[in-house]
Amino acid sequence: MRDRGLSSFDLTHNFSLNTIYRLPQVISAGGTAAGLLNGWWISGILRTNSGFPFTPALAANRSRSGVLGNQKGLDPA
Repeated sequence: MRDRGLSSFDLTHNFSLNTIYRLPQVISAGGTAAGLLNGWWISGILRTNSGFPFTPALAANRSRSGVLGNQKGLDPA
């Protein structure tokens, strides 16, 4: 076959960014407070993509009146 094209789940543009940061020490002396407040890390993940291709269409009776307005099933104006 010669029919070729993008799949319906193709994501052409993808970007992912992972970060991690160690928070500074709050208490320099030892003890329970230092054990609870020191040694924390913050991390994050950012992912973006161009999205799936789609074809917008209105094919529903949005007023739920049960009356078909035209040949596509939209509400009458």
